[in-house]
Amino acid sequence: MKQCIIKVYYLIDNFCKTYTSHNLHKDMKTYLLCIKDKRL
Repeated sequence: MKQCIIKVYYLIDNFCKTYTSHNLHKDMKTYLLCIKDKRL
């Protein structure tokens, strides 16, 4: 799961990338919001 998340958040802007890399579990909601916003 971590690998998949890393693969995806690297495609998103730095803002989302920082949030995800900082704390994958706590910022999972933010991560999902970023993905929805970017519509990957």
